[in-house]
This record gives sequence, C-alpha cells and structure tokens, in this order.
Amino acid sequence: MPNNNVLLWGFGHINKLVLRYLIEKNYNVVGVIGHHYINANAFKIASLEDHPSCQQKIINITHSRDAEKLLETLNSDLKLKPNVCILATRCTVSDIYLTVKILGEYGINTITIAEEPFYSWKTAPALTKEINSLFKKNNVCFTATGVQDVFWGFLPLSIAGSSHKIVKIVGNVQYNVDDYGAALCEAHGVGLSIKAFEESIGNREAPSYIWNSNEWLATKLGKNIKKTTQKISPITVEEPIFSKTLNGEINSGIVTGMKAFVITECDDGLTIETSMVGTVYHGSMIDYCSWDIFGEPNTSVVVNRPSTVEITCATAVNRIQQVINSVNKGYVPTFEFGLIQ
Repeated sequence: MPNNNVLLWGFGHINKLVLRYLIEKNYNVVGVIGHHYINANAFKIASLEDHPSCQQKIINITHSRDAEKLLETLNSDLKLKPNVCILATRCTVSDIYLTVKILGEYGINTITIAEEPFYSWKTAPALTKEINSLFKKNNVCFTATGVQDVFWGFLPLSIAGSSHKIVKIVGNVQYNVDDYGAALCEAHGVGLSIKAFEESIGNREAPSYIWNSNEWLATKLGKNIKKTTQKISPITVEEPIFSKTLNGEINSGIVTGMKAFVITECDDGLTIETSMVGTVYHGSMIDYCSWDIFGEPNTSVVVNRPSTVEITCATAVNRIQQVINSVNKGYVPTFEFGLIQ
C-alpha cells in the first residue's frame, strides 16, 4: 500500500484499537507518542493480542515531551517518514493546538478524533485560522473524524438530501463515556459533585461535542448560521454504579455524565436541534442515534447499538488515504472529502 506510514499520538483506549485496525489493513506504524510512558511490552501486547499472526516489530515509542526528537528521527529517513498522524488525546481545539502545531510544522497530515475541530470555524476561529495557514504552508491536511463523521454528519445529510423541503432537523445520540477512558470521563464531569460540575462544566463556554456537528451539517447544507446555543446539565443516579474507568463505584448524587441540548438557528429559518447524552452506563442503557427530518416528507431514522468506539477508530483509519491524497490542504472538514471509503 502506498503512503502507508502512520504515526500514533496518544495511546489510550482508542489508539490501541486503531493500532490493530492499522495492522490489519497493512499500514506501517512508525511511531507512538504517549502522554504517559508506554512500556514496550505493553505496545507489543496491544499489537498482537488480537492479531497473533502479526509480526510487526516494536517501533519508536516515546513520551510527548520527547515528541520532536522522534519526529526529527522519523523525518530524516524516507522509509520512516510519517504520511499521516492519528491524534487521539483531547477534545477541543485549544486542548490539542500545541500538538497539532508541532505536527503541522513537521509537515505531517493529521487526523484527530477530537470533537470540536470536526467543524471549528465558528467556535475557535482564531486557532482554526492558524492551523489552516500552517498546514497549507506545509502542503498537508488537518481534519477531524469519529462517530460523528457518519452518524451525526453524513447520515442526517443523506436523509436531508431525500427531502423536498426541510424546516427542522432533530437528532438524539447517546454513548457510554466509560468505553472511552479517562479523558472523556473527565470532560463529562464523571465523579464530580453537582456543585463542582456546575462550576467547571455546566457554565463553560466550550462547545459540547454535538455543537460542532450541528454547524458541520448546517454548513454542508449551504445554510448561513445565525447562532448556536446550548444547555448542559449533569446526570446522576439514585443507586451506586461501577465505573471501569474510575475503577470504583460512583455514589448516588455524584455525576455520572452529562446531557447537552444544542440548537443551531439558520438565517432561512431552518433549526437543527440535537440532544446528546454521554454517561457511565448502568442497567439496560445502550448506544443509539436517531434523526427526524421535519418538512416534506417527514422522515425518521433510528440506529440502535451503534458500536461507537469501533466506529470512531474505523473512521479514522478509513479516512487516511483521502486525507493524504486530497488536493485541498490546510484545515479540511470531512464534508470536503465526501463519504468515507
């Protein structure tokens, strides 16, 4: 496979699965950068435990503080120079900006699963402009993907394309934050008191994950966005539940996640209303995604039990060749690539 050298930045739950997907699609993982020290044997186990026939050697593994040393080494050898980096660390543009800046300066195409840069021209315009300029200057792409790429983006977009007239789009999604690890649980306030949640998350200006998908969809539909607003509220339980991420119980009255309700209003009167629930699951809770298009005709689609973790990883891997081969450079929202191949 041409253009098959891949760098992983972040080695938590997501990129461990991404690693296996890359190996099974014959990509060459030339380096792994983690925010915590990665034991070489742990990398070997992650590589081989689900794919014992793989003979890929243990490659360059380093801590993020030594990332530039590794990038210097990789870029100096054409056989090891990364064609693309899959970045799986944090969620907002400001969270990942310094990392993205390093990757752009080294001329490495970058795919992140961070949620805000799915479409960040309105929520983080200054940083997005800087990223766009840097990546264009070095003739590479920066994009964001994940479960939202298909299920919160192209799915409602396709339904809208079958409509004669649309007045409102309503979406509802739910996922288990316990499946994603510490960073996502932290971002959803898991383990906080209600007071601490309201102080640190409930009143924050940062967009919830579905916000940027709303604006991705509106923009792709050719709409001019008037404004987007959101309301965030904590989720609690009446009985203690176990969190595998926290490796302990969450007591009653303590936050297990959050619900975000986001409304995007467009100049022509179209509204996109989305509800997002991210929480530690208990009982019979399941992942789901539903979309209702109101207009002519009215259309409803429900997807029960989408495997959001696996989908997130697969979309990142399946976007690689489109990103590398794209004629568009800089910051490129995925609607410019079209459907995932």
